[in-house]
Amino acid sequence: MMLITSFFCALLVSVYSVEIDPKGYIIFCPCMGRYGNQVDQLLGVMRFSKELDRTLVLPNFIEYPFPNTVMVPFESVFSVTEIEKYMKVIKMVTFIRDVMPVIWPPERRTAICRTPRMSIYDENAPTGCHPKEGNPFGPYWDKVGISFVDDAYFGDLPGGYDLTVSGSKAAWLERFPSSIYPVLAFPSPPAPSPSRSTTWELQRYLKWSTRILEKAGQFMRTNLVRPFVGIHLRSDNGWVSCSLY
Repeated sequence: MMLITSFFCALLVSVYSVEIDPKGYIIFCPCMGRYGNQVDQLLGVMRFSKELDRTLVLPNFIEYPFPNTVMVPFESVFSVTEIEKYMKVIKMVTFIRDVMPVIWPPERRTAICRTPRMSIYDENAPTGCHPKEGNPFGPYWDKVGISFVDDAYFGDLPGGYDLTVSGSKAAWLERFPSSIYPVLAFPSPPAPSPSRSTTWELQRYLKWSTRILEKAGQFMRTNLVRPFVGIHLRSDNGWVSCSLY
């Protein structure tokens, strides 16, 4: 009996051992484009989160193996340890399990978007963010168990999500204080596309995960004769589209 009690005590400690960031969190759907575009905009979101001093919930990447939509955890692709050298981050699974129930209950979940828009499915619905309409938006938020009950907008703030504009950062902090908005949830990345050159340096903090490195190493050992040259080649429809411009 004592052993069982000790086990459950240890379990409770592990569940509540995550320190809550009083500055708040940012979570977003990388719902614009495929992998390359998703990573490109991630650079801007990293800078945005860093400037607001909020913890970034590391996104799931979205893959589209026809006819499905698959969510791939950040840590399956990149090293969490490396990005932690630049900013405060938390794994999606840890946030959902340990943080969200504490600071962001279902009745407080607000979607943040630029401006209200009409629903694409219900012409009688009021304008709003409609953050779960369409694919991958709906599947992305459903995967992590998040639905929204309210909307808030940033389109009238100076510079929008461009915090280099004078007064922009102060405006964000005033409109969205962490005491009222412990989580800023964006249906799409709060970052420009294509990315700006000022964020390209942040690529240094995106290092392949051990899983990716091991798979790459195994492929090279099995299929390639050294020395060899590696290139990034757009294949399939990407190659056709690239050749048109």
